[in-house]
Amino acid sequence: MTEKLKILFVDDEKPILTSLEAMFKKQYAVFTATNGSDALDIIHKHSIQIIVSDQRMPADMSGIELLAEVKEISPNTIGILFSSYADIEVAIEFINNNEIFRFVEKPWNKEQIKNTIEAAASMSTPEHLALLVVSNDIKIYAIVHHLFGHKLNLYYANQLEKALNILEHHNIGILLTDTMLQREKINTLIQVVNENHPLTISIVLSTQADAHLIARLINEGKIFRYLPKPVDKQLLEFNINAALKAYADSHPELSLSNNEADEETSTKEKSEPLTNKLKSLKKRINDFWHH
Repeated sequence: MTEKLKILFVDDEKPILTSLEAMFKKQYAVFTATNGSDALDIIHKHSIQIIVSDQRMPADMSGIELLAEVKEISPNTIGILFSSYADIEVAIEFINNNEIFRFVEKPWNKEQIKNTIEAAASMSTPEHLALLVVSNDIKIYAIVHHLFGHKLNLYYANQLEKALNILEHHNIGILLTDTMLQREKINTLIQVVNENHPLTISIVLSTQADAHLIARLINEGKIFRYLPKPVDKQLLEFNINAALKAYADSHPELSLSNNEADEETSTKEKSEPLTNKLKSLKKRINDFWHH
């Protein structure tokens, strides 16, 4: 008989723990703790595959502090954070740094938690395809997380160099980006992606003022779609799904596991850091776009 995957829920409210245990005890071996210290004791004594912690606990440590310690003690344990919208920026930073796997916004619902934990449980298989949001507006990421957080690895960057660092270290299938990032046109980023990550599909969010740039990007085959701002959630969901389908249809050779695909591309892509390539590309790209 296959041993059940072990999951630890941490929350200072016992009724919430009781509810979570009832939801998952048939499928998983469930452990619970009401504070960080007790949770760490459990981590030391048991091989926990998934830990789900509330962020705001009044006792000895916050959820993020707990998950950071767990990462040190048990690097293979997957961390999920329950957080309010106020904590979203901190949670994203930890996701980008691989400290936590997902965060679930409060108030949460049963379906959302089940989907997130199922995604975490499947992480014993190769890395999932990822989507990178590049924008000055964190609300865009929040919308994408609500729509796709249960089935894609999501990353967020509000600076060009952060975006390049994420592209260099993760298997990014879809790039969703604004046309401007801190007053810099994203054509630089698009050019780097096309040259170094040809499998990545780009979707650009634009205003009417960016029409000339968008037309050029589309005509030269540099982007898959563009979407007008303000963002319509249904249109965004439809186009991301279309991009995912196009990614799969256009690259049947990626029947390899994502980790194997990463190994294949990393030899070509990581021979020189993208941030270094960016420096040499900027002048050439500026000349290109002003030609």
